[in-house]
Amino acid sequence: MKKLKQYKYFILIIIILSSILGGYFIYFDTQTKKINGSFVFDTIRALREVYESRGLENNDINFSGAYSMKQHIENAENLMTKWSNDKNALRKKVTQDMLAGIADLKIASNTYINILDKPNEKNLALFKIKLQEGRDKLLPIGLALVLPEERIKLSNSQKQKAIDYIDNIFEKELKTFEEKGRDKDFSQPQEVWAIVMLRNGLSK
Repeated sequence: MKKLKQYKYFILIIIILSSILGGYFIYFDTQTKKINGSFVFDTIRALREVYESRGLENNDINFSGAYSMKQHIENAENLMTKWSNDKNALRKKVTQDMLAGIADLKIASNTYINILDKPNEKNLALFKIKLQEGRDKLLPIGLALVLPEERIKLSNSQKQKAIDYIDNIFEKELKTFEEKGRDKDFSQPQEVWAIVMLRNGLSK
């Protein structure tokens, strides 16, 4: 009889511990997905800021356009900097890659302001190189978040919210991609390609 009571107590303790651990893992998973959701949205916003910095190329080659480019790049930097010390390996790696690209674009934007003030071939070459390097570093960002072996964990509702947000702020670009994406000579800015890859990955 005594052994039976001990056995019941033992089972009860196991049930209680299992409930506590189960609750903890559910809480941890929920918190992780919540943080991941915020990170994905900041990444999308940062890519949009970089895309809007391209206004400099659209007949806006003056100090106003140059400072507008710089502001958009700094906005992107501010969105990602807060994640630079993140303990999550994937978020940290994507942040580092984003900030590396943004750093090159920041050099490009500052260099262009100097060119407008004092034109010279050396600075023009630096501007073109850093502009290209910065944009190229942003190209794999979207794919890095949705690779099957290490995709960022999100709930289905979070994925849909991110897709809806992308569809909203990149509506024109996505429509162009849908209409002309199969054309042989079709090209899109690197940050738009990153968004397309991210959206496709979130849809799966």
